[in-house]
Amino acid sequence: MTQAIIIEILARGAACGLSLLLAISLLQVRGGNWAARLGALFTFGTASYAVLPMPELRIALEPIMFFVYPLSVLNGAFFWWFATALFDDNFQWRWWRFIPFSLVVILSTIHFWTPANSFSNTLALIIWQILLVLLMGHAAYLALHDFRDDLVEPRRRFRVVFAGLIGLTGIFLAITEIIYAQESFPAFAFQLQTAAVLALSLSFSVWMLQAKPSLFEAGLTGRTAAGRLAVEAGRIAPEDQALLTRLTEAMDAGVYRELSLTVGGLATRLRTPEHRLRKLINNGLGHRNFSSFLNTYRLEDAKKALADPERARDQILTIALDLGFGSIAPFNRAFKAMTGTTPTAFRREALAQS
Repeated sequence: MTQAIIIEILARGAACGLSLLLAISLLQVRGGNWAARLGALFTFGTASYAVLPMPELRIALEPIMFFVYPLSVLNGAFFWWFATALFDDNFQWRWWRFIPFSLVVILSTIHFWTPANSFSNTLALIIWQILLVLLMGHAAYLALHDFRDDLVEPRRRFRVVFAGLIGLTGIFLAITEIIYAQESFPAFAFQLQTAAVLALSLSFSVWMLQAKPSLFEAGLTGRTAAGRLAVEAGRIAPEDQALLTRLTEAMDAGVYRELSLTVGGLATRLRTPEHRLRKLINNGLGHRNFSSFLNTYRLEDAKKALADPERARDQILTIALDLGFGSIAPFNRAFKAMTGTTPTAFRREALAQS
């Protein structure tokens, strides 16, 4: 066994061990957190992907290869599931999330069950890897899209790391598979792949283990805006009480109705640094993103307007725009997430009762 092979085995073994450690850590997150569960699935898949290319490691793991192989092949879909759950505080499982998973199953089956280097074999591999690039790109987009809105500081910083390191590394690995679809990996490409997998596992593990509590805590839900401020006031540091008072006054004055209001704009209005306001709303008031904080107020007003007989002829779009929503779609999504029903159904029932 050459020195290069020994180094390869050690590097991939280390990546596998780090990924397994992180997976076990994520499984210990309580509360049925989707992001933690899917993160564990993704890191189990990463551990499998780390060891699969090395014949020496495949021989050593022969008794469990029936478990390792599917995890490695499907890890791109696992990664996408994890990203969507981690960066969406209102994440819910839907049937259509199985579509990328099903496509990977179909394409990988065609690739592995057709003759090597045949047209169908190569085409299936290329389409499969293009699909993975698209999933990685979408995950990176999700990470950066709500960067400004995120109030959980460790997760906010993690968005940049996620989009940059993890997304680009995954895209690099997929592209190398496409380039060498009809030939064996040259030594330098295999070494680059090994280094990328190890760097990914190491950085991901260190960051996630440090930031895990903040990343996977659930935000407060189901209380009115005024009630939440009153209940959570005990969590506010004495030096932030004056800021809490100014924030409460601004919200009571209806600042939340302003279209495209940002946490930076509100901080400027309250004459405070943005990071201090972020910390107050997140740590003190229990909100994980700025939109959910605003929607707590907006949706309380929406329920009153929809239940008001004098406004029965007002279009729901008009009510949504008056409350600061840019269009009807985000209003409908936020309203249903809060109440479990649509604005139209809520209005119908409220007016019938009145």
